[in-house]
Amino acid sequence: MPQSNRTMSGGIPGVRTGCGKPPGEQEVEAALLERPYWTDLPVEADSVNRSALVKEWYEAALREFARNEDLDVRRCILPGLPLRKESYPAELHDLVDRAAAIARSHADEYLRHRAEIQVRS
Repeated sequence: MPQSNRTMSGGIPGVRTGCGKPPGEQEVEAALLERPYWTDLPVEADSVNRSALVKEWYEAALREFARNEDLDVRRCILPGLPLRKESYPAELHDLVDRAAAIARSHADEYLRHRAEIQVRS
């Protein structure tokens, strides 16, 4: 497996298990969630493998965004999180709606702004 695929897949279990940390440790969690930006999956990666990893990451990140109320964590997740139902299997559509509603109604201006951009695109 190419290095970037290993890096991305290595972060998925932490997101899936709810990597919530006590105050003061949220920075570590936020850094973990920024991993997709660091990995930049290579074009030559096996397309099936790459596609499966991306879908797995989206689902884990979507669940964490909805579950975790920490602002830094949500700010790290949202830019790389599709907020359109067609990006997810049918069983996650309600969670997509919930995540979009959280972002759109959040007190943080950045989250509201990102939500509007991502729902439109």
